[in-house]
Amino acid sequence: MHKVLAEYTLTPMKKRLASSAMMLSAFVFAPTGSVLAENDQPACGMLPSKIVEDNFYAGYGLCTLKQVREQPLWKGLKSDGLVQQSRFTFADGHLRWLWTIRIDERKSGAGRVEITRIGRANGSFQRVEKKRHWHRRISKTDMTQFNQLTREADLWKFENGTWDHDEEEDAIYLHCATLDMENMSSKGFRYSNVNIGCNRPVKLQAALDHVLEISNLDWETIYDR
Repeated sequence: MHKVLAEYTLTPMKKRLASSAMMLSAFVFAPTGSVLAENDQPACGMLPSKIVEDNFYAGYGLCTLKQVREQPLWKGLKSDGLVQQSRFTFADGHLRWLWTIRIDERKSGAGRVEITRIGRANGSFQRVEKKRHWHRRISKTDMTQFNQLTREADLWKFENGTWDHDEEEDAIYLHCATLDMENMSSKGFRYSNVNIGCNRPVKLQAALDHVLEISNLDWETIYDR
């Protein structure tokens, strides 16, 4: 029998009801419906089709990024002056909010981070209701620390993978906030995800904490608390 993990923002009663429902119909509540949009392109083309097809939770909410003019990283770096681009997209399991953080490292060693917070429209990520956007420069020191922490976490070890199995091998996730992690560099495109609202792997903690720190964010803000 599968273990069911529900977003901790649910009430205890809803958790019990959700767990019972999931035992009977695990895939009804999964977020895969959100990754299809115009022309039936998985994740609106923001990820390669194979990643979405092979990775059950991949691309939740990524269609929204296209609406706010984020580009598909897997198609290549947007500028010759960049060494790498990394993107972290947090999507609420209840369709209330989405955050995306893109970190661009320049050949100079410094960088820039762009942060966008998106509010839902009528319970869907398909239409943007409210948006906040800002950016800031990243020093060489912070950029070096980012690279060091991602190496220590082996964050980009997957071409297409998930961190959920590292913690809960046989779990089904219900209404959990998801995190899509993308990186494009001369080594190619790397992608992984995790149901971050229910499963926060210890190995990733320091790297993710640093991503939020250089973005002037924290976990409480991400979860709108």
